[in-house]
Amino acid sequence: MPIINSEIQNDYQLIIGVDARTAMATGRGWRRYATQFLRAASIQQQVKFRVVLPDNEYCRTFASKIDEIEWFFEEFHSRPDESGCDVVMGRETEDILAQNGGIDIYHSLTRFLARTQIRPVVVTVHDIAPLSNPPFKETLRESTRVAVRRMVDYDAAVIAVSGFTRDELLKYTPINDERIQVISPGSDSFDETSYFGINSNPEIKIPDCNSRERVVLYIGGCGENKNLTRLIESIELQNEREPTVLWMVGDPDWGYSENWNENQTTRNVPTVFLGGIPDVQVPTIFSRADILVMPSLHEGFGLPLVEAMRFGVPVCCSDIPVFREVAGGAGWYFDPADSRSMHEVFTECFGNDRERKEKIAAGLAKSATYLWEKHMKEVIDCYVEEFRRCTLRTEKGARL
Repeated sequence: MPIINSEIQNDYQLIIGVDARTAMATGRGWRRYATQFLRAASIQQQVKFRVVLPDNEYCRTFASKIDEIEWFFEEFHSRPDESGCDVVMGRETEDILAQNGGIDIYHSLTRFLARTQIRPVVVTVHDIAPLSNPPFKETLRESTRVAVRRMVDYDAAVIAVSGFTRDELLKYTPINDERIQVISPGSDSFDETSYFGINSNPEIKIPDCNSRERVVLYIGGCGENKNLTRLIESIELQNEREPTVLWMVGDPDWGYSENWNENQTTRNVPTVFLGGIPDVQVPTIFSRADILVMPSLHEGFGLPLVEAMRFGVPVCCSDIPVFREVAGGAGWYFDPADSRSMHEVFTECFGNDRERKEKIAAGLAKSATYLWEKHMKEVIDCYVEEFRRCTLRTEKGARL
C-alpha cells in the first residue's frame, strides 16, 4: 500500500522523502544541483525533509552542517548503466526514509527513479541526452529507458529544469505534457557547504593573472557533449591574436581521466587545471575571468552560465536552444561545430567594450530571475498539488 497521510491539517507539515543518492554519488551538475537544492530546502518551513545520501565522507560532512534535515546514509557507489541499472534503480529507499513515520511524497533528484511503493512520486529531470538525437552518454540509454517507463508507470510529476528539457521529454518519451512542469534552478548560493568537485581542495591557490593575458574560464566535465577539442582549437586561434589562457574547473573524476588530459592541449594554449574548488573561491575565480565559455553540443540547463552572469562575467556559449533560453540577450553565441566561429566570438567579446557592458548588464538582470527561494517555492507548490491529487484519487477510489 502507498505510504501516505490521510489529510493535510492547517498545521500539518508534509513529509518529503528525497532520494539524492545518484545525484550526490555521480557529481558534476547533478550534485551541484542537489547540494544547492538541499541547502534551500533546509531553510524553508512548509515541509519536512528526510533525505538519503551515499555513505561517504563528502556527504557526511555536507550533512553535518545542516541540522534542519533528517539525514539517512546508504553504502552507494554504482551509477546506472546498461548492465547495472537495476542494481542502482532497483533499491527501495522507503524503509529507511519511513522508519520514523509515513512519507507523503517521494522525490528523486535525478531521472534514475528507484522502485518505490510511495505515492505520489516527483522526479527532477535535468536532461534526456541518452535518448536525444544525436544521443549523448549512450551507455546510459537503456537505464534511461527503464527510468522513463517507471516514471510513466508511477504517474510521476516531472520537474524539468528547462523548457528545452521539457520539449525533449515530450519528443522522446511518452510522458504527458500535463505531468511536466518547468522549474529552473537558482544561482544565488555560495558558501562552504558545497563544492564544485568531490575532490575539492579547500587550500587551492588560484594563480595570479598576467595583465596581458585574457582568461577564458571553463567549468564542467569532459564528456563528448562538452566539445572541448574545438574549445582548445579556438583558443589556439585566439593566441595568434593575443595571449590567452584557459582555466578549467572540474573534479578530476568528471570524465577527464577517460577523455582528457593536459597532453591534449598544445603549446599555444596555456591551460590551468584548477580541479574541484570550494564555493567560497567561486567569486574569486569569476573576478579574474574575462569570459566564461560553454561550448557544449547538448545540455539540460547550463548552471555555470547563470552563475557567471550573476558575477558580471560575460558568457560565450554554443548557439543551441537551451543556452538561448538560459542566457537570452546576455549571451555571445557561436556555432559549436566550428572552432573558428568560437574564436571570432571571443575576439568580438574582448574588443567591443560597449556591447560587452550591455551584455554584462543583461546578464545581471537575467541571473536575478534564477533564485533558489523561487525554485523551492515552486517545488513545494508541486508537492502540495501532487499530494492533493493523490488524496482525491484515493478518496474517490474508496467511495467506489
